[in-house]
Order: sequence, then structure tokens, then C-alpha cells
Amino acid sequence: MSRVLILGIGSDHGDDSLGWEALRRLRKKIGNGQEIEFVECDASILNCNEKISQSAKLVLIDAIANNGEAGEIYRFDLHSELSAHTRIKGSMSSHGLNVLDSVRVLIVLGLLPKESTLWGIEPGPMEPNTEISSRVLKSVERLVQTIFDELVVNPVNS
Repeated sequence: MSRVLILGIGSDHGDDSLGWEALRRLRKKIGNGQEIEFVECDASILNCNEKISQSAKLVLIDAIANNGEAGEIYRFDLHSELSAHTRIKGSMSSHGLNVLDSVRVLIVLGLLPKESTLWGIEPGPMEPNTEISSRVLKSVERLVQTIFDELVVNPVNS
């Protein structure tokens, strides 16, 4: 069982790959030996349900379509957000089944760790086989540092 599971969710469609990019940068920054597992996941977190159920803490990173400006960073505590949708404006995902619906399935199955956080960045262009936009890439850099600080520098409940 890993203490922390970080899932980078994405595809090769421009800014939709930001979850993968952030995950790669976190893996490089944190390194091994921190009881943290890094996993790239395709469009649905349900494809990773076994690893999720075996973790004490879950960190999801994804492109989040929440009607904001491209590059805007979001942080959602998944357990509290499911009971109060006050900050949720859009579909919450660039994928077919949105992230919150997938999380609801994990809760019903009893698989979601008590500490589960969704970090996201509002995407810009998501064309197939393109690079992440420079605006979103700058946000990826800020997000990686923020997650690093939360997990490694100043961990809470660890």
C-alpha cells in the first residue's frame, strides 16, 4: 500500500496532457523513497481503481473545464466538494465521464481514500497531438511547486 497515490490524468490533446506533465515533473522533483506512487492514467480514474483503493491519500491532477480562464488553478477536497458544489461551474473534466461522477462511483464502491484531492488547471486548446500551451505550462510549474510543498515540505496528516 502506498501512503500517497498521485494520478496524472490526460491524453495527447494539447492542454489535456497537463496532468501527465505535472506528474512527470513531480516524480522528478520528489524522487523515490517518499512513500509516494506516481501513475499516469488515461481519461478515467476508474481505470486505476485498484491502486486508488490501496492508498491512504489520493492526489488527482487533471485538466478541469470549469468555465474559467486558461491556466487557472483549482483545488478541490473531493469529499467536501461532493456535498457542496458551490465552486463547481462547468463539467469538471475534459473527458466523457466527469471526475466527480467517477469519484462518486469510487465512494459507492468504498474505494476512495479519506484524504482525496483534485488539483486541476483550466485548459486552453486541446487539439490532438499538440503541445501544452505556454500559459497552461506556466500554471503546471506553479502547481507542481504547490503540490510538492503540500506533500513534502509541509505535510499535514502524514
